[in-house]
Amino acid sequence: MLTITYHSKGGVRLTGGQRGITAYAKAPLEKGDMLLQFIPEETPTTGIYCWPGEYDVGGVMLRGIGHNEGQQVTFLAVVDGIRCALLALPLPEWSDADLQLLGDVDVLLLPDTDPKVIQTLLDKMDPRALVLLPSEKGKVSDEVLRVCGAQDKAPVSEYKVKGLPQEGREVVVMG
Repeated sequence: MLTITYHSKGGVRLTGGQRGITAYAKAPLEKGDMLLQFIPEETPTTGIYCWPGEYDVGGVMLRGIGHNEGQQVTFLAVVDGIRCALLALPLPEWSDADLQLLGDVDVLLLPDTDPKVIQTLLDKMDPRALVLLPSEKGKVSDEVLRVCGAQDKAPVSEYKVKGLPQEGREVVVMG
């Protein structure tokens, strides 16, 4: 079972494989976690994934997709058979070729950003679950909540993916 946990110090942690994955944070949230960075480093430290390519680490399949001539990387992580997209910020333009590389998305993790861009991505990717992450201000904006149909959703710190809806979309607000 995939569990997504939001940490107050920033970032999210995905667990369910043999190793945890930390994203949207400056350092791993737990010892032994893989750290996804969305801007490539020339020589990344062990355990940091920041380049396009495919990786199989601890039972988790990662696919890094480069954008803007390699200046940004978006990740698809397959944890316990659930395909999770973790998008680089600022959100790049998504070509049809990029969408094909990404493939089907079960869970889209998306930090609070431009509502129009979010709507376009939701239309193109059509995930079964959307996990909205707070901005640096510590909450998801009202505009983004409205675009995603999540005005009445209370923020949670943990989301366990037990099953994905066959129709429609489950929206989870982290905070």
